[in-house]
Amino acid sequence: EMTRKFIGGSTTVLLLLGVIALVSSLHAQDKTSRNTWTWNNSDDGKKIEVSVENKIEFNDDYSDVASIPGDGELRIYDSRSAHTFKLVVTAAPNGGLRRDYWVDGQVRSFDAQARAWLRGVLLQAAREGGLDAKNRVERILRQRGTRGLIDEIAYVKGDYVRRVYFEALLQSPGVSNQDLKAALKNASTTIIGDYERAQLLIQIAKPFLANRELLANYFETVNRIGSDYEHGRVLAAPGRRQPVHGV
Repeated sequence: EMTRKFIGGSTTVLLLLGVIALVSSLHAQDKTSRNTWTWNNSDDGKKIEVSVENKIEFNDDYSDVASIPGDGELRIYDSRSAHTFKLVVTAAPNGGLRRDYWVDGQVRSFDAQARAWLRGVLLQAAREGGLDAKNRVERILRQRGTRGLIDEIAYVKGDYVRRVYFEALLQSPGVSNQDLKAALKNASTTIIGDYERAQLLIQIAKPFLANRELLANYFETVNRIGSDYEHGRVLAAPGRRQPVHGV
């Protein structure tokens, strides 16, 4: 009888441990399935980090968070100045926003000075880190047109961000051939890495190869790719095989 009780107790313990392990595994899977975007920059011990988890909606000029429809979260840590700032923005129970804000580790109200700081951080994260890049490009095109996007690209940094912006511009309807040529030349000189150059050329291949006036510019940019692998990837891409009109 004692043996049966011991075996039964052991079985219960094993089942309990199994349930705990399963819950932990599901929790870990849930965390790893969350979509996270992070941009950080460090210089001489000074650091800024912006992290977006899941869905965050920004206002039109990207100066603030407009809404968080689910369990999204914005986190910012900034120690670049004489003070250290930290901000966490999450959804509030009433459907609004909850802002937890600290300066030098002390809780502070999110006042006008804090809003000005956030505006500068989000603009820098958008231009240098590619914060919400594709959505931002679409908004600029809607609000300011292709000329507005061309102007904005002058402030954008980093190969990935430049590629996303140029890709949208070079595929936008109504852009003149002259502007397309100028934009592609700009992209070929400001996008340094062969991978991002190749990605751009693959995406814009169809409209450029279908326009006789743009062919020379397209292939001139292809020839700027130094990597044989990336060069071959562009030439082998499905979009490259589209027939050229009039040829």
